[in-house]
Amino acid sequence: MHPLIPISLTALLLLPASALAAAPSNDARTSARQLSLPSSVDGTTRESTLEAGEPASCAPLSGSVWYAVTASGDGRVVASIDARGDLDATVHVFERTRSQLGPWTAR
Repeated sequence: MHPLIPISLTALLLLPASALAAAPSNDARTSARQLSLPSSVDGTTRESTLEAGEPASCAPLSGSVWYAVTASGDGRVVASIDARGDLDATVHVFERTRSQLGPWTAR
C-alpha cells in the first residue's frame, strides 16, 4: 500500500487583500482537497492562511492550500502551475506516515 502524499501549494501573495473574503476550503491540512489521478484543479490561495507548526518554506509565505493524493501504484506525477496575477507560487510535497508529516523523497 502506498502512503498518502499531501501536497501544499503555497504562495507569496503580492495582491491587495479583499475585504471579508473567506479562506479557501482547503486552507488547513486537515481539510486537504482529495485528488484522484489524473486530475486537473482550479484553485486559489487568496485569503489563505498559515497554520501553527506549518512546515517551513524556502521563501516567506502568507498562506497555503492543501491537496492530498493517495498513490495507487508506482508511477510519475507531474504538477504544473499556471499562476495568474502578481504572485510567486511554490509547491511542496510531503509524505504522511501515521500522523507525522515529513518531506517526500523519491525512492
